[in-house]
Amino acid sequence: MKRDIKIFLFLLLFTSQSFTQENPGARQIALSHSDVALSNDAFALFNNPAGLSQLTAYQSGLFYSPSPFGLSELSNGFAAFAYPTTFGTFSTGFMIYGFELYKETELALAFGRNIYTNFSAGISVYYRNISIKNYGNKGFLLLNIRLCFRKYYKNNNK
Repeated sequence: MKRDIKIFLFLLLFTSQSFTQENPGARQIALSHSDVALSNDAFALFNNPAGLSQLTAYQSGLFYSPSPFGLSELSNGFAAFAYPTTFGTFSTGFMIYGFELYKETELALAFGRNIYTNFSAGISVYYRNISIKNYGNKGFLLLNIRLCFRKYYKNNNK
């Protein structure tokens, strides 16, 4: 029984790394894929929905990479829209990856809200479909719940 639990926990740690495409956002990519740490834009929907609570105005974003590494088979595209309200920030998005032989698509809905001054929470629900030619396709739901604690440091160097 203990061995089964250890195997389950080991596999659970690597499930987030099992998808082929990278998360979107020019800023996140430029800063070495700091997807969770810098999650105060519309693409937080895909990375850290708790970061949506930091938005003060609505945002939309488009990300398209037609042929990474010169391979059109690796093309990917993302679209996201986030709308902050007094209750919290609502967001929706879309992702597509691949080509006619292998394709992943995803629809996403998310919500982020400040709980306290430096503490926020977010939840996102994804419907992902993976299609492989001659093998069929499979769709499934994913749930992402995140908590975010932000600590601000004063700069004493004047």
